[in-house]
Amino acid sequence: SIIGKPILPTEKDDIVLVANAEIYNFDKLGKYENDTLALFDHNTKEIEGIFAYAKYIKNKKTLFLKRDLIGINPLCYKLDKKGFWFCSERIDKDFKLLDPRYEIIFKENRIIKRRIHEYWKFIREMYNLKKFHRNYEELKSKLIESIKKQTKHVNDFPILFSGGVDSTFLAYQEIG
Repeated sequence: SIIGKPILPTEKDDIVLVANAEIYNFDKLGKYENDTLALFDHNTKEIEGIFAYAKYIKNKKTLFLKRDLIGINPLCYKLDKKGFWFCSERIDKDFKLLDPRYEIIFKENRIIKRRIHEYWKFIREMYNLKKFHRNYEELKSKLIESIKKQTKHVNDFPILFSGGVDSTFLAYQEIG
């Protein structure tokens, strides 16, 4: 948690939520004691950051599992004879890693729906090579914006060169 509180199940009204989250725009969302509380009040499209969470709605007896679209925080699950299990890391080979493009809805002892996140459209468009030159400036702008959000509480930081796009881009931005 960027706000600094531990990860604990949180209950509000008829909903129980447990999350592993770092929300970068929490200051724009309102005043919250921890990142989990921000997830109660905001649609994930409004959230800028990394997260994996389970939300249980008591009166509907329904559990939702969801991750941020990049999938930084892992979320694993399995259904067996003893029940439905989820965790933030794979415990054994029977646990499946939730693909960040999907949300799991668990009800009545079965997975009833997987829904594709619609905001993958932007990423698919960015990888369309015919549109690459048109999208370059937008991608550059979004990368700079993302880096600023994730490092706004850090004055100086080192760059480890892996040879990948992200470290090269950061170095170019710093030097260039």
